[in-house]
Amino acid sequence: MKTGIREKYLLRTCLRFLFPKYDSRYWGRQHDYENETFPVYAVSGCCFMISRECAERVTPLDEGTFLYDEELILGIRMEEAGYGTVYYPESTVLHKTGQSTGGIRTNPSAYTCQIRSEIYYCKKYLHMKNWQILPLYLYRAAVYARYCLGNRRFREMAGTFLADTRKEFRR
Repeated sequence: MKTGIREKYLLRTCLRFLFPKYDSRYWGRQHDYENETFPVYAVSGCCFMISRECAERVTPLDEGTFLYDEELILGIRMEEAGYGTVYYPESTVLHKTGQSTGGIRTNPSAYTCQIRSEIYYCKKYLHMKNWQILPLYLYRAAVYARYCLGNRRFREMAGTFLADTRKEFRR
């Protein structure tokens, strides 16, 4: 589904547990991923196919994000250009999840990158003001603090997290 302000708050935080049907629909859990071709708003950036014509209309890609939320931006650009996206189960790509970063729960740099990209996406593509993003950011910072409790690397990088994410607010 398209990811707007509502989805960022209701489905990309712990509030998702209060809206299980909406969360299930957002992530497409009603579909049979093994056998069903179906329309989606965006696909995972680990691998996707795009026609040359479409690529020429939606590129260059936005360099304001790194590793996270670029799929949502591409979904917006494709929609604006009149293209649709489908999930096609017969294509196969082997990819170890989190291979490039180790995952946001274990890598403070990846988590910081995700939050910076999210702030950028919210400001540029959802046209949110800082005051609208602040509660979401405070939630993300609390999650970071929770990770600090059990992970020395998160504690060591806490200053970088705060500096880098605050910098994104000032852009």
